[in-house]
Amino acid sequence: FSINYNKFVNKIYYQIPFFCIDAILFASFLFYINVNQSIFTLLFLLNIAFAGLLYEKKVSLPVAIWTSFLFSVLVVVKPALQGSNMYLTLALNNVAFFVVAWLSGEIKAQLLSLDKEVQVKGRRITALKELKEMSVENVGTGLVTVDKNRYITHANNAAFKILDHDNLRGRSLDKLLPEVSNK
Repeated sequence: FSINYNKFVNKIYYQIPFFCIDAILFASFLFYINVNQSIFTLLFLLNIAFAGLLYEKKVSLPVAIWTSFLFSVLVVVKPALQGSNMYLTLALNNVAFFVVAWLSGEIKAQLLSLDKEVQVKGRRITALKELKEMSVENVGTGLVTVDKNRYITHANNAAFKILDHDNLRGRSLDKLLPEVSNK
């Protein structure tokens, strides 16, 4: 019996239990430790946000549902969390859980979309560079480019033949062709 780890990790639905276990741990801490509720609410929100940023809404929404359930049970069961604002606390926190799940999933979707656009544009730029290089190399006229100090930075095949040199890069245009020198 063996498990292909990469195949397991790539299945995003297998990631939901890990985030839900984190939510259970946060809820347990909140139940047993007498600290400020807002710290653990932040941990719940971060857990949901990471689920959305890593795996989109397919994971963050189920995690938000589970977190909402756990948080609601805690507010009802734990006396320290009850009070006149119990319903307001429930409503605001549960809305926040779902808003964070939706927003983090949307951010991930936008990032994926932008990544695809960048890849497409990168392929287009590469194709244009290759076309430019092919055009320069295959033009029948000798073509030489020089830098500001008049040293050759590039020459095409026709320039090699015309100037009867194999390597022109780095050579001074003034020394190679003194008749075109700026005197």
